[in-house]
Amino acid sequence: MRMETKMRSDDFDQRAVAIDCVSTSFLAGLIAVALLFPSRIPGAADLVLRLAIAGTLHCGLIWTARILPAGRSRAAVRIADLAVLLAFLFDQMQYFQQVLHDSWLDPMVASMEYKLLGTNITVALERFTHPVVTEGMMFAYVMYLPLLPTVAFLLYRSGGDQALHDYLLNLGLMFMVCFIGYIIYPVAGPMFFSPEQYSVPLQGGLFAWCGEWIRHNQHYPGGSVPSAHCAAATGMLIMTFRYHRNLFSFLLPTILIIYLATVYGRYHYPTDSVLGILTALLVIRFSPAVIRGVTLLSTRVTATRAALKLALERRTSGGTFPLASNDFSTVKESNGEQLGVNQ
Repeated sequence: MRMETKMRSDDFDQRAVAIDCVSTSFLAGLIAVALLFPSRIPGAADLVLRLAIAGTLHCGLIWTARILPAGRSRAAVRIADLAVLLAFLFDQMQYFQQVLHDSWLDPMVASMEYKLLGTNITVALERFTHPVVTEGMMFAYVMYLPLLPTVAFLLYRSGGDQALHDYLLNLGLMFMVCFIGYIIYPVAGPMFFSPEQYSVPLQGGLFAWCGEWIRHNQHYPGGSVPSAHCAAATGMLIMTFRYHRNLFSFLLPTILIIYLATVYGRYHYPTDSVLGILTALLVIRFSPAVIRGVTLLSTRVTATRAALKLALERRTSGGTFPLASNDFSTVKESNGEQLGVNQ
């Protein structure tokens, strides 16, 4: 039984372990912030309760995925778990945006862009506003949402668990970096901060209606810097290039339109979108270091727990042997091969 459990744990690769550790740590960090700054967070007590419940459910799904054999069921649990968690966290981040700042920083962004570009880009784009253009832009903006889990499933079919976990790890890190940005540099967004500057309405068909519904029912002032839309879109592009070239070619036009749609649709300032793309590139660059760090930490924790268990067994069996340093080194040697994979 122990050998079977160990084999399943090993099969659950280190990318999956990394995103599990990062996501649960992020939830714990949000709870800590809410407890430390209750006066800066509306409804802090209820927020802590919601985060705690979400964390419990998330840990339950992590456990479920780890006991499932490799296959579509386990992949589906992994995809659903992260998708629901990120959607939940995006909604909860609205309560953290005034922890460090008392007001929105839109004037600073708008002023900087005006000095660099000589105009307000989101307003200047009104001259190109047309129902057909708006419908095309909103199509890409809205389709981004179902694309996130769809790309995950297609990458799994193409590259197996390695491709899936690589995608989920990088996607999760991108969103979490964006969430931290919402706290550090809160920007309401052009349509929320100064809607009166626009004189041409965004009219179109079904997808224009969906885009406006999302704006008024799912979005909130803030959640802008960096743009999670642009970060995740870039992540999809890089991961499909890495594991599924045909899907990359198919997605490329839609992703490019998403970049434009975030600004054309008045969801983001150009700065937000550029920073979203840069966020994705930085996460892709440094995610291997995250894997190595989590693997090293988990190996040391496992070695320490095993050594303590060994010492406890010695004592309960009637011996009085102290905990020796070679207890740790013996267990570390058994975990050395796993750590070496990422080095």
